[in-house]
Amino acid sequence: MSGGAIIAKIALDFVLNKAANKLREEDFEKAQEYIDNECVEKMMPYIPVAIPSYSNAETLKNSVQIAEPGRIIFTAPFAKHRYYQRWRSRITGNPDGASYWFEVMKDRHADEILRGAQKIMR
Repeated sequence: MSGGAIIAKIALDFVLNKAANKLREEDFEKAQEYIDNECVEKMMPYIPVAIPSYSNAETLKNSVQIAEPGRIIFTAPFAKHRYYQRWRSRITGNPDGASYWFEVMKDRHADEILRGAQKIMR
């Protein structure tokens, strides 16, 4: 191989690697978006809500936001208290409602979410 061929090969490898990295980055972003959306969707059944006659019923569920990739927040003023509070289903208005609802969702759905993200990442 002459010196020019080596430089051309290195340049071609660099361009191909850069393109592959860009595709991986796009796949990673799609996978992260999938994970965020699946977590929000699969968390909903475990979020305790107030008895429907309470004025704040459903406010907690409606306050969920994906603040940035990989960061899900609840903006309701009482969200942190509700997350750590011990719940009894008869007072939550939701028989599956639980404290630490993100952890409950992870225990029950993490493998499923991971498989979906792996399909996106190929």
